[in-house]
Amino acid sequence: MTTLRRAQPWLGTLVEIGVPLGALSMACANQAVADAFAVVGQVHRVMSRFDPDSDVSRFHLAEVGQAVRINRHTREVLEMALLLHHQTGGLFDVALGSGLWDLNADGDWLKLDAQVQVDLGGIAKGYAVDAAMGVLLSRELNAARVHAGGDVRVMGSRVPIDLRDEVQGGVQRWAEIEDGAVATSYFGPGARSALHGSRCARHVTVAAPRCAVADALTKVVAQVGLETSAPCLQ
Repeated sequence: MTTLRRAQPWLGTLVEIGVPLGALSMACANQAVADAFAVVGQVHRVMSRFDPDSDVSRFHLAEVGQAVRINRHTREVLEMALLLHHQTGGLFDVALGSGLWDLNADGDWLKLDAQVQVDLGGIAKGYAVDAAMGVLLSRELNAARVHAGGDVRVMGSRVPIDLRDEVQGGVQRWAEIEDGAVATSYFGPGARSALHGSRCARHVTVAAPRCAVADALTKVVAQVGLETSAPCLQ
């Protein structure tokens, strides 16, 4: 079956979306993909640390105790971050130990420490993949895939997952997924990001129903290893 594939630069990487045409017209497929990319772009803008108008930047500029109104996507990511922080015993921490924050009853973002700095990069890319897939699901597609620099979510088709060897080069087959998500993070030499105090794995891949969860849990496994993080993975 012919697959429509489009790619755009977002989230510091190349985001690729693919939908099989089948009974779907080219016009409808193009519109669905365009709308999915629009959501990815929105997530990028509201959660970027480098955009002065983003929710994250406005939070950093807020006074202690101030409630910051935020986009619904940012709120959903922060709610997930709080849940994962609790479920992992604090190992997943978007503030990286810099201070405290919370959400109030209205869903506003509360700054509780003057020095707190939040980086949503450990979960936002996976969330953007999920958000894009949500758009495609709303169009009643029976198959689709979204790939953003190592974060992959698939619906309705079996897709092989090959992992790149960051040290020696080349790729190797890791698994196949269908109706699920996979996220890979690399923390070794030359990596774009690092974890404070990470002691174990430098190249971590996690499979989960949602890409945001898989994305976040790669950071947990990298810090404490597979055996210690097993309860979180369960």
